[in-house]
Amino acid sequence: MNKRILSEIWIYPVKSLGGIRLTSSQVMEKGLRYDRRWMLVDENNVFMTQRICNKMALFKLSFGKNGFVVHYGLDSILLQFEHSMIDSPIQIQTGVWDDIVATVEVSREHSNWFSQRLGITCRLVFFPETNPRPVDPRYKLNDEHVSLSDGYPLLIIGQSSLDDLNQRLGSPVPMNRFRPNLVFKG
Repeated sequence: MNKRILSEIWIYPVKSLGGIRLTSSQVMEKGLRYDRRWMLVDENNVFMTQRICNKMALFKLSFGKNGFVVHYGLDSILLQFEHSMIDSPIQIQTGVWDDIVATVEVSREHSNWFSQRLGITCRLVFFPETNPRPVDPRYKLNDEHVSLSDGYPLLIIGQSSLDDLNQRLGSPVPMNRFRPNLVFKG
């Protein structure tokens, strides 16, 4: 019998920024806890990705006291775990692929910090757990919802699939290029 073993668990707190490897995680309705609950949006309130703004790859995340620390070179800023709607009561309609979702700006301080480092005007927004974002009706089984990830609550990848792909490529790619939540071996 071929056993499948969970070998890695990852979250990406801010969509399109660096991930954090975990040893365990709480599974919420919209995916792993804290996974893709924040994102950067441009002046048109559309999500930003490394595909368009490659400097986003320079941000790294780590755990800090009561939140995540976002690092950019020697600079850093704290992103609190529990963001309160009271801090930012004005909802912003933001675009994520074909969806429009209600988010709130974390703070002007956070938005300015990211804008200065990226060299473009942007805002850091938060997607509350209670706000809806249904999975595409063509693919949902029940009434599943998703965070700010591309389409589904969890991204699962098998190590053997990446190994097979890398055998076909001239230059191998690492697993983090696919930004999985769960990696299985076997």
